[in-house]
Amino acid sequence: MLKKMSVIVLCMVLGICMMTLASVKAEDAQQKVTGKIIDVDLDEKSVVIGDSEKDIVVYIEDDTQIQQASEKKLIGDLKVGNIVEISYKKSGDDLLAQSISII
Repeated sequence: MLKKMSVIVLCMVLGICMMTLASVKAEDAQQKVTGKIIDVDLDEKSVVIGDSEKDIVVYIEDDTQIQQASEKKLIGDLKVGNIVEISYKKSGDDLLAQSISII
């Protein structure tokens, strides 16, 4: 009986660990969005992308790579109306830009 209980508890612990790993992996997964910049906030270091479904706020970090063709750009080079492709990861409810390509 004790052995059976130990196996059940071990299975439950392993299940919880697997669920935790799955949620961490999902949050670390890099995603992409393409759209037109409808707002740039230099103080908040963010851009708002308008796509066909909804507006998306993406935050720019110090290590975010911004480029146009193969030329490196700065956050100040991002302008309303630019079409961009942004690779980002989720951190809680925030989207953090990994790279931004001005198309």
